[in-house]
Amino acid sequence: MHNSVTQISTFDGLIGERYRLVQFINGGGMGRVYRAEDTRLANKIVAVKILIQSLAGNEGTVQQLRQRFEEEAQLSAVLSGHPRIIQVTDYGVDKNQPYLVMEYLGHPPQSQSLHDLIRQEQPLEAQRVVRLAIQICDALHYAHSFQTTLGTREITGVVHRDIKPSNIFILQDPTLGETVKILDFGIAKAISDVSLALGTNLGFVGSTEYASPEQLRGEVLDARSDIYSLGMVLYQMLTGQLPLKPETQSFPGWYQVHNFKAPQSFQELNLPQPVPPGLAQVILSCLAKDREQRPSSMQVLRERLETAINTPIQALANVPRQTATTKILPVIRKKSTGGWILVATVILAVLAGLSVPFLLPSKKVTPSMEPKSDPAPTTTVTAPLVPKPQPEGVNPVPAVPKPSISTPSTTKVDPDPVPAAPTSTPTKTRQSKAQERKTQRKQTSRGAADCYNSAAKARDYRCRNRKN
Repeated sequence: MHNSVTQISTFDGLIGERYRLVQFINGGGMGRVYRAEDTRLANKIVAVKILIQSLAGNEGTVQQLRQRFEEEAQLSAVLSGHPRIIQVTDYGVDKNQPYLVMEYLGHPPQSQSLHDLIRQEQPLEAQRVVRLAIQICDALHYAHSFQTTLGTREITGVVHRDIKPSNIFILQDPTLGETVKILDFGIAKAISDVSLALGTNLGFVGSTEYASPEQLRGEVLDARSDIYSLGMVLYQMLTGQLPLKPETQSFPGWYQVHNFKAPQSFQELNLPQPVPPGLAQVILSCLAKDREQRPSSMQVLRERLETAINTPIQALANVPRQTATTKILPVIRKKSTGGWILVATVILAVLAGLSVPFLLPSKKVTPSMEPKSDPAPTTTVTAPLVPKPQPEGVNPVPAVPKPSISTPSTTKVDPDPVPAAPTSTPTKTRQSKAQERKTQRKQTSRGAADCYNSAAKARDYRCRNRKN
C-alpha cells in the first residue's frame, strides 16, 4: 500500500493519463496531496489527493470497491456546489490506487489550513472565531440536509466524519475577507467501506483527537457527531489547546476521555483575552457526551453562536439578579398603603363631623328645632350621653311646662310630606290629633310616662329604650 503511493509520488507518468504531479503538499492518515497540472486544460494547476487504501483482490472485488469509491467521489463532487466546500472536479483509480482531483486553493499567505493558523496566531479572537464558525456551520448544514440518488442508493444527509483543523482551509478573499473551505467530504466513509470489504485492518478511520464518543464506539452517526468534532475545533481556536488530555496518545486513551472525562472549562485557563460566557456555554454544549444534549443541527448551532457573540460580555455577567420585579414591588406597596390611608381619613372625618353636635353645649329644644319622631336614630346617637339612671319616681330633670302644640307662624310646613314616614309638623293637623287620642288610650295606669309626647320623652328616662 505504502509502496504504491511512493511509486506514484516519483512523478513518473501521468495520473489517470491526464494529471502530472508537480509538488508534494501535505499528507495524513487518509492520503497524500500533490500540486499537479491538468495536461488537458493547458496545464491548469489542480490538487490531486491519492488515498492510502489501494483496491486489491480478484476482479469482482476490485470492481465492487471501485463502484463504492466512485459513488463517494460523486457525492463529494455534488456537494462541492456549495461555496464553502472544496470543488471536486474529477476522480478515478490509477494502478488500483483511488485518487481525487480538486481545486487548488493556493499557498500561504493567500491560503492556509486552520491547523497552521492556530499554530501561528493562537489563541484567536472570539469575534473572528465566530465569523469562521458560521461559515463552517453553513457548509456542514448543507451537507447534512443534502438528498440525492447515486445508482441504487438513496442519500439523505452526508456526515463528514473527520472535521479537524487540517481539513478546514482559510482563504484571504480581497472582497469577502477570510473565507472557509472544507475538505475531504466522504473520504473517511469511502476508506472505511473499502477497508471493511477487503477485510484489511486499518484501525480507526478518522482523527481520534476530534472524534465523537459514538464514532469511537462504532455506532451509526448523524449530524451531531460533526457538531461534537466542530466543538473541539472551536475550543482549540479560542484557547490554542484541546479541552481533553488523555494519559496516552492512543486510541484507548482518546476513547476514555471522549466518553468519560468532562472537558476543561474556559475559566480554568489563563487566557490573554476572556471568552464571552455565552460563547463558552455554546461550545461546551457541543461537547456533551450524550448527543441528545448537543445542538440538534448546524443551523441551531449557528444561531446560538450569533446570539452569544452579539451579546456584550458585561450584559451576560450582570443578568442574574437585577430584574424588574425589585423595582415594581415597592411601587405596588406604596399605592396600596396610600389607598387605605385615604379611606381611613374619610371615615375619621365623617365620624368627627357626626360627633361635633354632641360635643357642643346643649341647647333647650324648642318646637321649631324639634327633630322628626324617629326613635331608633335618636336612641343610638344619644345613648353615650345619657346620665346614670335614678330610682323610679325621682325626676332629675326640672319640670318643663308642656309646650303648646301651636307654633309661630314663621315655621314653614313641609308642602309634600312623605306618607310612608309621617313627621310631626308645627301646626295641629289631623295626624297630630289622632296621635293625642292614641296617647290618652295607652295611659292605663296613674303616673304612666307620656312617651308619645316629644318633650316628655326627652325628659323621662323610661321612654328611652321603649319602642312605641
